[in-house]
Amino acid sequence: MAPPGMEEMTNQLQSLFQNLGSDKTKKRKMKIKDALKTLIDDEAAKLINPEELKQKAIDAVEQNGIVFIDEIDKICKKGEYSGADVSREGVQRDLLPLVEGSTVSTKHGMVKTDHILFIASGGIPSCSSFRFNSRVAGAFADSCLNLPH
Repeated sequence: MAPPGMEEMTNQLQSLFQNLGSDKTKKRKMKIKDALKTLIDDEAAKLINPEELKQKAIDAVEQNGIVFIDEIDKICKKGEYSGADVSREGVQRDLLPLVEGSTVSTKHGMVKTDHILFIASGGIPSCSSFRFNSRVAGAFADSCLNLPH
């Protein structure tokens, strides 16, 4: 459930914080320009608390997060077909608590979705010809806007 690039950033932060607990010093020979950059990075790492940073990021997502779901029409019932409708209904059922507001478990901790803005779009030719689970439709369907292709 993490946004693209979040794992890479997490890995970079973890590698940055790995040496925080060590009191051992190492002698290294380097150019002054490189030494200044290394010194700045080392001192900056001492000022950052990774747990506090993670909690601030979760708080920001909970209060200001935006989730854009493209191709929502792929989980709609198309007329009277029945083949993949079972899995579509399962996706809708799983999506509903997130949209309505709940607390979900992520690898970074628990995230409340109550104040996250969910926006959905899709190529639905007519709102009446596609059917969502009525609760999912209610969560998304404040308006149906058909734009010309």
